[in-house]
Amino acid sequence: MFVADVATDPRCGAARTALQAAGVAATAIVPLHCDALDVVGAVRLDFAEPRELVADERDVLGVLAHGLAAFLVARRHLLRQREALRALERERSTLNTILDHLPVGVFLAEAGTGKVLLVNNLGAEMLGRGVDPNAHQDNYQDVYQCMRVGLDEAMPAEELPLVQTLTTGQPRQGAMDIVRPTGDRVTIEVNSAPIHDGDGSMFAAVVAFTDVTERNRLEAERTSYRDELIRAQAQALAERSTPLVPLGDGVVAMPIVGTLDRERADQIVQTLLDGCAARKARVAILDVTGVPHADTAVAAALLRAAAAVRLLGVEPILTGIRPDVARALVGLDVDLKGLVTLSTLQDGILHAARGRRH
Repeated sequence: MFVADVATDPRCGAARTALQAAGVAATAIVPLHCDALDVVGAVRLDFAEPRELVADERDVLGVLAHGLAAFLVARRHLLRQREALRALERERSTLNTILDHLPVGVFLAEAGTGKVLLVNNLGAEMLGRGVDPNAHQDNYQDVYQCMRVGLDEAMPAEELPLVQTLTTGQPRQGAMDIVRPTGDRVTIEVNSAPIHDGDGSMFAAVVAFTDVTERNRLEAERTSYRDELIRAQAQALAERSTPLVPLGDGVVAMPIVGTLDRERADQIVQTLLDGCAARKARVAILDVTGVPHADTAVAAALLRAAAAVRLLGVEPILTGIRPDVARALVGLDVDLKGLVTLSTLQDGILHAARGRRH
């Protein structure tokens, strides 16, 4: 739009006063079009005197408008690109921050080549190495020293979960040992998965891995403790189980193994009484060779058992008497008259056999 005289042109309307106050007597307003014909701005030329634009001036104004429109379009594109770059940088910074604060190691590799694209901080710490430019899917096991768990044997490349994912495009999981440059060895559990673009094509594979060395050690300790407890319980049960062995000709023997406390002593007395009565025994041999230590409580328990069977008319014989057992018996200051004590079970059996012949 061109206004040759602001004072007389009816198109100025309410703007006339403001234009005249600014000293504008004539003005030209040219819209700025981009290639798509969208208006991207406008340029206004003001003149201090009323005037008409000649053809050459109109052509120059058109060229100027075209150049200014191109400049504005380019500036808009540049601003958009800068904002896109800033957004991309923010996304990258956010992703790196997230990756470096994850409680797992992360390893990213390019599809096709296996080139290492990224290793987060924890991953580099666990592996003892970060991004190695020489690493690819055929030599991961050499670069990162991947070993079979618990063995001094390198894990073949084709068994590595990452290589399997890069090859098949499918998620995989597994475990391996890593020998770090310092020489120490860690066990990691690995989960790998493909990464696809918008077209569904795999362009990379990612691995998340966790150091389970300490967990495995604690599990091994728990297993060891459990096995030891089971063995101890089995031993305790074996000690608690005190069989009465018939030797024939009215003779029974009870080999006592393990520690002897009040509860077990009561069990022995009851088993001895029931067995002697059921088998009509005439001699009962109590063998204490398997009792690891003896004190007055043990001696008292043995005397109580001997006294109990004597009430049934059964002759008690104590065998396996060691010096500490003898001292404990004497220390009770009781009458041992009539109680046969011998050093071995064999001596007790021979004594019982001689008594039968007499």
